[in-house]
Amino acid sequence: MRKVTRTIAEAFYSGVAKASGNTCTDGDNVWLHGNKIAEKDEFGNLYISNAGWKSNTTKERLNGLLELGNFRQFPVPHIFQKNFKWFLSISKTVVPFPSNEFVSVESEINKIAKWEGEIA
Repeated sequence: MRKVTRTIAEAFYSGVAKASGNTCTDGDNVWLHGNKIAEKDEFGNLYISNAGWKSNTTKERLNGLLELGNFRQFPVPHIFQKNFKWFLSISKTVVPFPSNEFVSVESEINKIAKWEGEIA
């Protein structure tokens, strides 16, 4: 993980405003090049988006937020790209990651946990 990603992710989860390079947070939202790529709701739930930019930097920032998010019961969720399409991997399940839409990470984890529980 890049230093700027760790710095911003730690500040974001601590609720502290911080700027580093092309990324900044006010403690509730994260912006990359002025585009909002993450936000927390009043309960601390994480919502992420690529803001329409399928760049390696965007993916790296989002994966840093996922890695430091302390999500329960699962291996760290992560975003990857295959054949120019983005995917969100949670546990053993891979789901498409939409472009320019916010995704509730907790909601996806809960859906997959329920689905995997029904299968097992």
